[in-house]
Amino acid sequence: QAIAEFNKFVIRNVASVALSLGILTLAPFMVTAFAGPSQGALFALALSVVQMLDLICAAMGWSLVVHASSSPDQASSMARSILIRSALLAAVCGVLLTAAAPIVLRLLNREYGQMGATGVIAVFCVGSLIRTVYLVWSAMQRVRRKLTTLVVFNLISAAVFVAIMPSLCHAHGALGGAIAVLIGGTILSAAAVIHFAVTNRRADGGSRRPCPSAESAEPAS
Repeated sequence: QAIAEFNKFVIRNVASVALSLGILTLAPFMVTAFAGPSQGALFALALSVVQMLDLICAAMGWSLVVHASSSPDQASSMARSILIRSALLAAVCGVLLTAAAPIVLRLLNREYGQMGATGVIAVFCVGSLIRTVYLVWSAMQRVRRKLTTLVVFNLISAAVFVAIMPSLCHAHGALGGAIAVLIGGTILSAAAVIHFAVTNRRADGGSRRPCPSAESAEPAS
């Protein structure tokens, strides 16, 4: 039984990671195909600069998985702490990157300064901040070994991303690709918030429901 549960966990976890990271890996190629090589290069550079925020926040989420699995009674407080720290880190680093990265890109190639690099990086940074909600929620799902919903949400986000990428890239180039990434991350975080609210409401309803045996018991005379 334990081996079967482990195999299910691995398959669903791999599917979830493949959908999320796979889409980001393909994104620069999609921008290049729909908006041209120069826009694709700008998108790839901006993504590589900002993606470290996602990696740091994801690492914090994995630390939550490790520690909350051994102390499930403290999982909620750990999740709140990780969420606050991740959001603060993403916000502060996002402001710094938005200010500094375009200057660095212009040093690499003057054309990047005329291609709206600041806007592309700013959108990526906002997306990283929003995705902190999803990253913490997904870590909690792994702690609870409930990954089906995680895979479904990633599949929906990936489908929307692929659907909107061509039109956004044709209209806005690399900025459109960044907006598509932002929308995909926003869908994941919004779905995570809704799932959290619904799950908590059901849990509260179950805890407040009176025990049938207590209702049917008659007071002793």
